Amino acid sequence: MKQLAILFLAVLPVLAACKKEDPDLDPPVITEYKINDKDHDIEVAAGSEMHVDLVFEDNEELREYKIDIHDAFDGHDHGKVSAITRFSFQQTYAINGKQATEHQDVDVPAESAAGPYHAIVRVIDEEGNEGEFGELMVHITHPDQPVINLTSPDFSQEVHAPKGSTLVLQGTITDNQDLEEVMVVIKEEHDHDHGKVQSGELYEAEFELTGANDTSWDFAEITNQGKDIVIPGNAETGHYKLEIVAKDAEGHMTVWEEEIHVM
Repeated sequence: MKQLAILFLAVLPVLAACKKEDPDLDPPVITEYKINDKDHDIEVAAGSEMHVDLVFEDNEELREYKIDIHDAFDGHDHGKVSAITRFSFQQTYAINGKQATEHQDVDVPAESAAGPYHAIVRVIDEEGNEGEFGELMVHITHPDQPVINLTSPDFSQEVHAPKGSTLVLQGTITDNQDLEEVMVVIKEEHDHDHGKVQSGELYEAEFELTGANDTSWDFAEITNQGKDIVIPGNAETGHYKLEIVAKDAEGHMTVWEEEIHVM
């Protein structure tokens, strides 16, 4: 009996050593994420630096984070090859501690195509838990991108669009070389389509410019081509986003967005 007791006491430390602590299942969090000191309406000129500021927190220990920046274009490149390229950046950085404040400078090449880009950040802790990713929309600008000049309606004040009425846009889109496509879309103000047009929009129309030197496009073409912007009579009352996208033959894209009130 005494021998059994001794054996039991000898086994206890082994059992204690084998017993694991409760696993860490709490994911890390991104508590701050800004680019060029902003978290919205971000514009970065091609040929400049993108300044990324981040703060991470974890209950135990942080391991690493990744910055992934890629275009949010819709893939309509028409198979053309150009010196202009869509900017892309992916880099992973090691971090430690329960909190980390990070600053990264990202070079945006001068030949980067103008347009909307997603800037996504992911963070992982030492246990491999991944937190919710952070995402900001960045518009890269370039001197050669299309210029959208909408003169009417006056978007310095709220624009009302009664159900059943026709919304008339006036103005021009110009480019220094060759415009290729214009898109006009009205969609719900808060969407998660990553910049791509989906079915079920309130209004959607595409206008292709087939000439070799289309340097100007007039919004009167909406009516001229039989594509008037008629607000459906059964549309839900609320605020919608009017989005105008202009693309040129070099690969640059300009996105113009404003709010309209359907009532």
